[in-house]
Amino acid sequence: MNSEKILKIIMLHIALISSASTIASENRSYFHNIETVDGLLSLPKNELCKNGGPTSDDIKLILLHGPLAQSMYQKDPVTARMMIDEQSKKIQSKIKEKCALNSNTSSRNITKEMIKDENLMCKNGAPTKEELKTYLVESHGIDIDKQLQTIPSQYRLMMEEGAKLKGYTLREVFIEDIVTVTAKKWQETCNKKNNYNTKNSSSNPSKAQQSYDEVDKELNSLWKRLSPETRKRLLPSQREWIKQKSSCNNEQKCLTDMTNIRIHELESENEK
Repeated sequence: MNSEKILKIIMLHIALISSASTIASENRSYFHNIETVDGLLSLPKNELCKNGGPTSDDIKLILLHGPLAQSMYQKDPVTARMMIDEQSKKIQSKIKEKCALNSNTSSRNITKEMIKDENLMCKNGAPTKEELKTYLVESHGIDIDKQLQTIPSQYRLMMEEGAKLKGYTLREVFIEDIVTVTAKKWQETCNKKNNYNTKNSSSNPSKAQQSYDEVDKELNSLWKRLSPETRKRLLPSQREWIKQKSSCNNEQKCLTDMTNIRIHELESENEK
């Protein structure tokens, strides 16, 4: 690399740092100690969103400390600066979204007992991504940091840079992937369970329905055993009785009681 190009890189680097540092020192001094984007995005909401949150220049200053940024500046400083500008805008946009979110949004408090019991979990509908995310973050459903440590360092570095382009930390992307897949599986599970319960409820009639079915069958059998002359004589009253059944409005106990009374009436007529 010739001396002119080296000088150009140094000047660009210094210019950007100076610009960002000036603005940061005037307006955002509490971001000075943040060395990484992960550290920035991991700040509590009240700190991250203070005075409107970090500016794009605050974020550029942090991005310049990254090993990939330094490598890009050595190879192509112009392209590197363009990429960092774009990256800082996306991160700032993401931070503004976070700061605009209502932290008081209500949701179920997912517990280990609910996770283990499908009926309990599906009782109020499949869990949402936000509910599952809260469970993972606050209840430590899995050791997220331990899982991230299993990723080879070279791949983790690339994944971290990719997450930053979207304004996320790698931890946030990892959690988002988990809850997206988990929420989908829970939705499928709860749908199947609801369909199964609906099918069972329709195929297994209630005791009241069974009682009515039994007496209705008995009434029909008794009617058939009557002589033709008796059926002919009782046909008008039988039709009137059928009309009166409508007053029960399909209430099973009412229908059962009326049918039992009619059975006694027909039995009395059959004995004559």
